[in-house]
Amino acid sequence: MSPASPSPGFLTVTTTWREAPASARSRAHGLFADRSALGRTGADGLVVLHTCARSTWWASAREPAWVGQIIAAQVERSVGVEPLVRVGEAGLRHALEVSIGLDSFVQGEGDIGRQVHLALGANDRRDRTINLLAQSIEQLRARGRTDGFVRPNVGVGVLAVEQLVGMPRELSIAVVGLGEIGGRVVASLRRSGWPAPTVYNRSPRSGARLLSEMQPHDVWFVCSAGPEGWFQPPGEPVLVVDLGVPTQVGPLPAATRRAAVDQLVTGPRRALPVATLQAAQSAVDEALAALLARLAAPQNRLGRLRDLRDGFLADLDNHIPLDGLSTEQQAMVRKATRAALRAYTHQIIRALGEP
Repeated sequence: MSPASPSPGFLTVTTTWREAPASARSRAHGLFADRSALGRTGADGLVVLHTCARSTWWASAREPAWVGQIIAAQVERSVGVEPLVRVGEAGLRHALEVSIGLDSFVQGEGDIGRQVHLALGANDRRDRTINLLAQSIEQLRARGRTDGFVRPNVGVGVLAVEQLVGMPRELSIAVVGLGEIGGRVVASLRRSGWPAPTVYNRSPRSGARLLSEMQPHDVWFVCSAGPEGWFQPPGEPVLVVDLGVPTQVGPLPAATRRAAVDQLVTGPRRALPVATLQAAQSAVDEALAALLARLAAPQNRLGRLRDLRDGFLADLDNHIPLDGLSTEQQAMVRKATRAALRAYTHQIIRALGEP
């Protein structure tokens, strides 16, 4: 019998909205901002991902179980709850599942892929494990968009705006909070053809009014992250959609309809259809198997060159500024760049392999 492959040196430390509200998780956002502190834990690379639904730290390390305990202890001190640690293959599988929305408010939601992409791009210690994981995620997301288990226009913002179905278009709409969720709600309102909402924020922000300037509105979307129900809308609104965990909205008039996160994420569109979910899980299995094989393969200079090429392609948007170009022009530039780089590196790899 051949010896078992060693467990990959990778770990994830995660706490989600189920265990701790965003207000509590935000206390851990600055952990390991000083990368020298990261090095003292024994980690070689770190990816930090904070979203409306989760706070997670992905790290590569020679002793992942030990490093996971160190990171988890610091997270617990900041957040007040014990995070979940996944090591080795389990950690890689969870990272792949997160990247395609299988652990999101809404299964398969597409926004998480963009957030993961940005988090990977912000990692300035792109060691081999993190680099190969980034490539696997990009390939899995591309497959998900083709096979339908990544849904680009389904998420909490879309489900929140669906609460307006059947209501008059002349309603006055307000959004409280211009963070991650608030931005999604505003974008979903725009895509659905609703009038631009009035946005209120605790601190000064471009495009938003201060809470002290609140006026009565028919509909409120409350997207804050306070530790308790603090918000009281002026007047008697028709609908208040409370997207905070825990609830952000205090007592409401009897005639006001309230919708909360629990109602949104238990609706029929929260979960992928069974067949689509099975396809997603199969794709994760295949991506994980391929990733484990690449991590276990001996690293020679040709393999390293392929990894550098694939890392560049996976992180293309961070290398080539595309501001000012239309969506179609950006797609053309990306496609041409990928084709040229693949052809060029193929020639180099072939030349290096010749006697």
